Amino acid sequence: MKRIEKFAPEDFVVILKPHLTEELEWTGEVSVSIVTSENNDLDDDDYYGMMHFTRLLCGAIPAMDKNKTFKQECEIEANLHLPSDEDCVKDKISKIEGNVITLNFKSETEGSA
Repeated sequence: MKRIEKFAPEDFVVILKPHLTEELEWTGEVSVSIVTSENNDLDDDDYYGMMHFTRLLCGAIPAMDKNKTFKQECEIEANLHLPSDEDCVKDKISKIEGNVITLNFKSETEGSA
């Protein structure tokens, strides 16, 4: 996953805040918020267009609970465009023999030289 340290004024950020128990375990609930800068320089049409788009993205979260087909479609798209950490590890497996797994951490350019 990509970690962003700084946001541009025109960015729209979706914050997912997990609800936790006193033992710091996730309850399965989440609060969703949209944040953008008060210095956002987009003109009104673009700003409200982006806000509408971001709201739709946020609305997809509860829609997934109500519509399992929609959730499956989202999963397919996520797998195509945003591999999970687990998928990234699978890409590093070069050989499996019994209970021995051989991993290759060389970049594609290193391995082809």
